[in-house]
Amino acid sequence: SDTSMIRRSGYSGSDSVIAIFGGATRRGVWHARRRIAAGALFGGVELDFTEATFEDAVCELDCFVMFGGVEAMVPEGVNVRNEVFALFGGSDVKRLAPPDPAKPTIVLKGFCLFGGVEAKGPKPRRR
Repeated sequence: SDTSMIRRSGYSGSDSVIAIFGGATRRGVWHARRRIAAGALFGGVELDFTEATFEDAVCELDCFVMFGGVEAMVPEGVNVRNEVFALFGGSDVKRLAPPDPAKPTIVLKGFCLFGGVEAKGPKPRRR
């Protein structure tokens, strides 16, 4: 299996992606830290992990959502654990293939009020 998704740099810091009355996006080639704070207040955060390299085997995505949303696109084989507390909102994990133990785990955490947190895997290929 391919372990090239995880590259330890020796720096285990955190990262923040905040959207207030707007949007914030991470996509393409980027470095996913061990902890990522994603905040959406009347806005949306989009995190596309499909080309990301992960700092660690576990990536904690700590969400704070009010009247907005956080969406995470997850590569095939990456495991997702949903621990979000949603009040008048929701959190959902869709289209995930069976997890590959050699690939990272994304843990969705945090609080969602009148909004949504969603992680989804790749769209199924047409035959």
